[in-house]
Amino acid sequence: MLAILWITLAIVETGDSNDATTTAVGPFGTIPAPVCGQIQLMMDNCFHNTTPRVVADMLYTVKIPENADDIASRCLLFNRGMDCVQHYLDNCVDQKDRKIVENEVYGARKLYEFLCRDKSFQREFLRHKTCFHHVHPDWDRCSKDFVNIMKEEMAKTNEKTYNVQYMHFCCFIVGRHYGISQH
Repeated sequence: MLAILWITLAIVETGDSNDATTTAVGPFGTIPAPVCGQIQLMMDNCFHNTTPRVVADMLYTVKIPENADDIASRCLLFNRGMDCVQHYLDNCVDQKDRKIVENEVYGARKLYEFLCRDKSFQREFLRHKTCFHHVHPDWDRCSKDFVNIMKEEMAKTNEKTYNVQYMHFCCFIVGRHYGISQH
């Protein structure tokens, strides 16, 4: 999820490389000042020296939580990442583009709100973990395809503005979903 969020942020990135000097304090320690235009650096710094320690290796693995401890670890990771991303958005991205990102991650935020805070939802989620394991390979493949398509589109930034590129990408995904070929 955070990989998709990172790529979404890269699309709406303003390209402004001004250094932001504002740090913030979140529930898991100090959130480093973002360097506008340097999303990868922001993500790397986000999980460095956190309290409690957030295992950043989990960023690069997709694993269905098996128990309440796994859920707690994923929630810690997701919430820290969202705190850092929000800090970056507040300091580096204009309001219009910030709204695009907020819309993109709305569903994930709501899922994690329920998963992280609602114990009955956690029990229900864990009751269906075998189903999630069954669909996980397809979901993982779809997520990787999405990330690869986004990376390919982002590489074309010298040909189009970010907003036009984002619109074309959305049209491509909708067209692909409905079986419409692009000419």
